[in-house]
Amino acid sequence: MSKLKHSPVLCIGAAHWDVRSQSREPVRRGTSNPVSVSRYPGGVAHNVAVNLCRLGSSTGLVSRWGQDVAGDALQSLLTDTGLNVISLPRSELCPTATYTAVLEPSGELAFGLADMEIYDDFNADVLGPLKDDLTSFPIWFVDTNLPEETLEVLGIGKRGMGLLLRMRFQLRNLLS
Repeated sequence: MSKLKHSPVLCIGAAHWDVRSQSREPVRRGTSNPVSVSRYPGGVAHNVAVNLCRLGSSTGLVSRWGQDVAGDALQSLLTDTGLNVISLPRSELCPTATYTAVLEPSGELAFGLADMEIYDDFNADVLGPLKDDLTSFPIWFVDTNLPEETLEVLGIGKRGMGLLLRMRFQLRNLLS
């Protein structure tokens, strides 16, 4: 049986650290809570890219990380999984994004903490120098939680869950 051939897919958007803090007792406000903590890569674009890669697709990932140890570790880990990581310039102003879920002992979310400011800086200025890399992929998955300006440059326009696109349009502002 022959192996299926897949067109290369580029996933553009969030790839960050997810931190899960599972409380051992019911969460109490205003005091320390004993927890068990685990950390693993997450984010919409990351999750799609890793699963496409596991299915045998040639997959690229474009995301934005800070100039910090967390960004170094994430980029190294994702490269080791077989993803074609296309690096944006690392942010000097914002740390690598994290999402922290604080869970009740039952696993129910008590509250979440989203340190995602770096994605506000995921814009045309940082994407522009990568236009040749971006356009080399015939299929894109775009995390539509990116800033609206970025979505417009990528030819999408609205925020939402995510969108799989086949490149059949000019990249307005990006190529001009």
